[in-house]
Amino acid sequence: MNDFFFYSIIRDRKENTTKTRKLDSKKVNVRELPNLMRAMGYYPTEQEVKNIIDEVKFSQFTDQAVPKDTVSLDEFISLFVNHRPVYGIGKNNIEEAFNVLINETNSQGNSI
Repeated sequence: MNDFFFYSIIRDRKENTTKTRKLDSKKVNVRELPNLMRAMGYYPTEQEVKNIIDEVKFSQFTDQAVPKDTVSLDEFISLFVNHRPVYGIGKNNIEEAFNVLINETNSQGNSI
């Protein structure tokens, strides 16, 4: 995740060089958020992308009256964890797996 984040910073600055780069700011522009999310395996819809960007832009608007246009790594991790769908094995998946095993065993004439 860290590598993707820093690659996005370089990509945003359009630096196409083999020279050593010095990244003064450890923040990425909000335009790169959809690419970062997709690099991490979450493919948000256009509406979800708009919601994520709006969430960042207006997160400090009431305090400073200026839209925020950059995100730190910690902020990105928080956004990613809060917006990606929850993956995992649920009760339905376990029941389905047992039903498949039972059906295969019954079709072979074996008992459990």
